[in-house]
Amino acid sequence: MIFDNCLIQAPDGASLSRCSKKKLKWYIDRDLAEVIDENTIRLNFEPRGRCGENDPLLLEGKPNICVVCGHGKNLTRHHIIPYCYIRHMDVAYKVDIIRDIFPLCKKCHNQYETVVQNYRRDLAEKLGIGLSGIPEEAMREVRRAMGSANAIKNHSEKIPPDALNEHWVHVRNFLGKENVTDEDLDDLCRYDVTSRSDYIDLSQVAVKAAKNYSEFAKKWRTHFVTIMKPKYMPEAWVIDRQTKTEEVWIPPRMLLQHHETTLVFED
Repeated sequence: MIFDNCLIQAPDGASLSRCSKKKLKWYIDRDLAEVIDENTIRLNFEPRGRCGENDPLLLEGKPNICVVCGHGKNLTRHHIIPYCYIRHMDVAYKVDIIRDIFPLCKKCHNQYETVVQNYRRDLAEKLGIGLSGIPEEAMREVRRAMGSANAIKNHSEKIPPDALNEHWVHVRNFLGKENVTDEDLDDLCRYDVTSRSDYIDLSQVAVKAAKNYSEFAKKWRTHFVTIMKPKYMPEAWVIDRQTKTEEVWIPPRMLLQHHETTLVFED
C-alpha cells in the first residue's frame, strides 16, 4: 500500500484532504492538530484555504491498485505530469500535483516510461533542444566516453589489448589530455551533463514555453490515457481538468520558512 488515505479536517470538522501517515505525524508533532482516530486529525487553526473541501479528487482517497491493470503488488507512484516539469511551475499551480499522482505496478510503469521517451523526444525537437539537454552528437560522445572509462576501470583485465587501446583513445579524446589519472576515470564514470556550459534544461524551457498550464497538463494526461488505457482511474479524474490556481500550498519542508501557517494538500 503506497497511499495511506488519512484524513485532514478543518477546525469545524469539515473534511479537507487525504494525506499520508507521515503527514499526519508532521502536524501532530508540531501541535497543529488533534488526533481524532489513527487515520484522522483535526487542525487547531484555520488554514489559509479550503481548496479540498469540495474536491472529490482530494477527498475520496487514492486506490492502492495499479490504475492500469488493477494489480495490487509492486506498486510505484506515477506522476502523470512528470515532476521534472512540475518543479519549474509557479507555486500557485503546484497545488494540482496531488490530483495527477496514481499507483502503477512496476510492469505498467516501466512499459509507459519506455514509450514516453518518444513523447519527450518530440517535445525536445519542437523546442530545438537535445533530449538530454545537450546536442545528440555531444551526448553520444559522452556515453561513449563514460562507457570506455567504466570498461577501463572495471574490466581492463578481460578486454583484448586492441579494444582496450580503443577505449583509452575515446577517454583521452573526450578529456582532451594524454595523461589520464584514476581520478579522471572516476570523474568520467559519474560525468554529469548538467554541469556543462552548453546544457539546457529541457523541462524548464518546456514549462516556460507553455502558454497555458492546463493545456500543458492535458497533453500529458491524454498521452497517458491513450497509451496505457487505465481501467481503474477515479471517476472524478478527467483529462481536461483545468489547473486550479485559487489556493496556494507550501510544502512542509518550506513551511517553517514562512510566517503564516497554511494547509498542505500532499500525499
